[in-house]
Amino acid sequence: MISVINNPFNCRPFIHKSIDLKGYLTLADYKSNKPKIRDIIKKGDIILAVFFIIAGLVPMFFMFQNEEPGHNINVSVNSKHYGSYSLDKDRTIKIKQPNGHINIIEIKNGKAYMKYSDCKNQNCVHQGKINSNNQNIVCLPNKVMVTVDSDKKQEFDSVSK
Repeated sequence: MISVINNPFNCRPFIHKSIDLKGYLTLADYKSNKPKIRDIIKKGDIILAVFFIIAGLVPMFFMFQNEEPGHNINVSVNSKHYGSYSLDKDRTIKIKQPNGHINIIEIKNGKAYMKYSDCKNQNCVHQGKINSNNQNIVCLPNKVMVTVDSDKKQEFDSVSK
C-alpha cells in the first residue's frame, strides 16, 4: 500500500510503502526511504558554492597584499592636529585634555596602540596595535584619533576612467 503522510510543515510529502496504526511513519520506513545526500545536493550546487567562496576570498587577498608599512602616526584631538610621531622610536604619548580626559598612546617595536583611556567602553584600548598605512585607532568619547601614515607620497589619490 502506498500512502502520503500528512505534513504539518508544508514540505514536499514523502511517499512511503507502509504506515503504522497511528498514521505516522515508522523508523524502519524512514531509514529505508531517507533521501541520500547525493539526491539533494547536485554537482552544480557544489560548483556554485566553490565559486562563491573563491569570489569572496580573492578580494581579501588583494586587500592584504597592498598593505605597506607606515612610518609615522598622526594624532588629532577634537579634529585638531595634536602631533606627529615616528614609529621608529619607542615612546609614550600622554594626551591630557582641558575637560580632564586622558589617553595614553604607546609606540613600541614599530607599532602604536592605545595603552590607556578613561572612556567607559574602552573600544580604543581593545582595537589592538597598528603599523600599516591608513590604519586607525579612534576613541569617540574622548575625540582622539590616531592614524598611521607613510613617508612615501602617492602621486594620485585615485584613478578613474
